[in-house]
Amino acid sequence: MTIDKYHKDRLITIAKHYGGKIGQSRATDILFGNKLIRARKRSTAYAMVQTYLAGMVEQGIFQKLGPGEYELIGAQQKFA
Repeated sequence: MTIDKYHKDRLITIAKHYGGKIGQSRATDILFGNKLIRARKRSTAYAMVQTYLAGMVEQGIFQKLGPGEYELIGAQQKFA
């Protein structure tokens, strides 16, 4: 699967902002809300983000933690 470089970079940036973890819903809200993803409906954007994240898991960029939750591989965890 080919992932648009810009979406790949955006998802990595979102994950880094949240301590290396990314939620599919949150990422969709950010990308769709800021019109950074081409979709007319949020549900379509959600499916697109799901596909992108699944592809990035296959590429070894993210690991799946649970339903709709992913972690950037090699990200250092922030401790409060």
